[in-house]
Amino acid sequence: MYVDLEEHTKLSKEREKERVFNVELVRQLEIITVRDPYLADYVKEINIEVVEFSIKPVLVELARCLSLFPNLRHVKIQVLRTNKAESSLANIVRSVFSKRKYPQIRSVGICDVSYPFLSACPEAHSVSWRWSNFNQFRFKDNFSLQARLPVWPWVEKLQLTIPSAEYLEGNVLYS
Repeated sequence: MYVDLEEHTKLSKEREKERVFNVELVRQLEIITVRDPYLADYVKEINIEVVEFSIKPVLVELARCLSLFPNLRHVKIQVLRTNKAESSLANIVRSVFSKRKYPQIRSVGICDVSYPFLSACPEAHSVSWRWSNFNQFRFKDNFSLQARLPVWPWVEKLQLTIPSAEYLEGNVLYS
């Protein structure tokens, strides 16, 4: 068995960066909710990026903290994917947020991994959804795209951002 030491070292350094990134995220959440809980009343918007390293415990902590922000109105959650499949990460997001409700949230920003979070926000009427890997959606007609979009009847405004727009030439999302 051949192991490329340089490649292994590079991966180890990347994982360490992910670990530090998520540790800092949890530390900041702890400051607002545990050390100085009076600050939680001032949180109105959260724009957060989560990396894969220990993603489930990080999302569990985020889920706990979101319920402690009574004035929170806008949340954007981006999951920065490196190794795991999108569906695997989306399932983790779904499992963490499936039993939670955040009625105070009015607008949500999600990605192709964090979209299950929206189901925890029944009062979110505005959604911005960024697909980072639109090529995964190979479809023959408009109907197949519509069938892949989840249904959230409470959403009044849906903004889709699709980086590979050239793929859509001649296709209409909704008619």
